[in-house]
Amino acid sequence: MEEEKITNIHRMAMEYCDLGDKCLREAIAYFQSAYQAELFVANEFKNSDLQPTRSVFYRSAGSIALQCGNIALTRNSKDDQRDEKEKAKWLFLQGLERNPPPEIADEIKELLKECE
Repeated sequence: MEEEKITNIHRMAMEYCDLGDKCLREAIAYFQSAYQAELFVANEFKNSDLQPTRSVFYRSAGSIALQCGNIALTRNSKDDQRDEKEKAKWLFLQGLERNPPPEIADEIKELLKECE
């Protein structure tokens, strides 16, 4: 294979890497924004007995925290992943308070296993 073609393929690979890094940074920012928004909404129901609304919002915020942790792991940040799992665990436990419907409680208990 000629040197110019090899060089062009290599440059293309590096451009793909740069694009991938940019997309990953953007994805992290979007997931963090989603987490902050959902956490705000969930906390609006912290002292509420309105079910299934309360438990659904806490389940959702916890799920997003887990997604943030999974992204952190792809960036080789086990500390960040552990932090996000701790956040998710706390949110899931909040979601189990105040008598959530059984089907929602079961879903949250399954998600809690991912925090171990």
